[in-house]
Amino acid sequence: MVHAVNDELFALVEHAKEEWLSALDTLDDPIAVYDGTGRLLRGNRALAHLNGWPLTEMKGHLCADVGLCGERADDCAVVRAVRLRETILSDREGPDGRLYAVITRPVDGTADRRDVKVVQVARDVTEAHAAAERLRALTSELASTNTRLRSALEQLRTAQPRRLEAEKLASLGDLAAGLAHELNNPLTSIIGYAELVQEEFARKDHIDASGQWRATVREDIQHIVDESRRAAKVVRNLLTFGQRRHPSEPTLISVSWLVEHAVAAYEADVLANRVTFELDIEPELPLILGTAAQLERAFGNLIANAADSARGGGDRRLTVGAKRDPSADAVVIWVMDRGAGIDASHLSRVFDPFFTTRPFGQGTGLGLSMSYGIVRTHGGQIWLESVPDAGTTCWVKLPARVPPDEGGLARLSLCLSVEDARVADFLRSVFLGWGHRVVQAHDGQDSSELLSSDLLVADAGGLAALRICAGGDADRPPLLWVATLGCSEAGCGREPAGVLHPPYDLTAIRAALNVVAAECA
Repeated sequence: MVHAVNDELFALVEHAKEEWLSALDTLDDPIAVYDGTGRLLRGNRALAHLNGWPLTEMKGHLCADVGLCGERADDCAVVRAVRLRETILSDREGPDGRLYAVITRPVDGTADRRDVKVVQVARDVTEAHAAAERLRALTSELASTNTRLRSALEQLRTAQPRRLEAEKLASLGDLAAGLAHELNNPLTSIIGYAELVQEEFARKDHIDASGQWRATVREDIQHIVDESRRAAKVVRNLLTFGQRRHPSEPTLISVSWLVEHAVAAYEADVLANRVTFELDIEPELPLILGTAAQLERAFGNLIANAADSARGGGDRRLTVGAKRDPSADAVVIWVMDRGAGIDASHLSRVFDPFFTTRPFGQGTGLGLSMSYGIVRTHGGQIWLESVPDAGTTCWVKLPARVPPDEGGLARLSLCLSVEDARVADFLRSVFLGWGHRVVQAHDGQDSSELLSSDLLVADAGGLAALRICAGGDADRPPLLWVATLGCSEAGCGREPAGVLHPPYDLTAIRAALNVVAAECA
């Protein structure tokens, strides 16, 4: 009875052993079992394939023959696993030249070293190691590229103020040269005609037989008057050009009233060119915030330019129109002529001071430049569209006071902290034009008023300055990030509720403000 039970148990053990060995042979990783002296007791089929041995002839080989333990036989992975009684991890190049991650683990026996068994498993990591090396190389290259980009950005930030200063000086030089040119011409004429009159008086030849001044004298004097008025106009334009930086207190203005007054003020110039007016003003337009005298002058310049252009075309109609732009909470005003148009190569320069496409002596080149400055001061945009021989349209878009119940945004309290003064002034005018309350950050200001605002509008420099002033509380209001050249929203150190990208179009500003308004509600 006992023998039968033993036979059955032996059979079960043998069967389990065969299943274990069969399973071992199905594994792709080479596996070896050594005794305490480093002799191979059993290896799977993958190990035999690795070394090119028949499966039945592996037993008895030393671990050094297997080739996964290292070069020194007296301190190989198997010897150390037995001596230290701990798992040894290592990377080894196998007999096939591929890289293996090798785990060598002792199976505790008695104190007698020969009773210890060691199991060694090798996993092929050649591709993984190559991928890791490629990743390390790419990471290193990325770090190097990032360092170069940071260096280039720093150089750009350092050079940008110098470039802006150089541009200002160049513009000032152009302004001075243009002013000298525009004043020199009439002054030269005045001097010349005055000398002629002086000579005629010296010869006492200025009176004709009837006792009246000679026609030539009257003509010379009239030339002096005309040229004096021309010089006065240049000076007057310069004064207006400079006064736009110091505007009077803005008020709410009716667009239809503004357009009609600008047309009436410059009607004489239009009629002198034998040009007819067409008005196309949408009814019930929202009000705009601004200085009426400045805006009237800006649109008057556009009308005078258009009238002069229309004079050179076959169709002498001039259209002045205004309509609402709901996507920007704005009013769009346009002046369209059907004259000769402007060459595409000149469109980028039409707003430069003293640039003109008119013949010599027929324009100062300050009108459009002055109109551009006034429009920007009011938070607006101005641009031209022109087709040669078909005409030119000048478009002006200004922020308008659209009530919330008519689709406008709810009025917000905004803290504006933008380092670039020109961008800050423009955004301030835009937000005020829409009816929002704007608190502009500056040195020494109490941060409590700034940070109690519904929304923080800031660029990198402005946010940094505000954080110095207010500490961590600068992260409290939702942030509308003003992206600038070389500094995206990734540089703001917090998740912005919205982002404004150059060139800060009214429609884009309105869309961004609409997104963040939900957080302020």
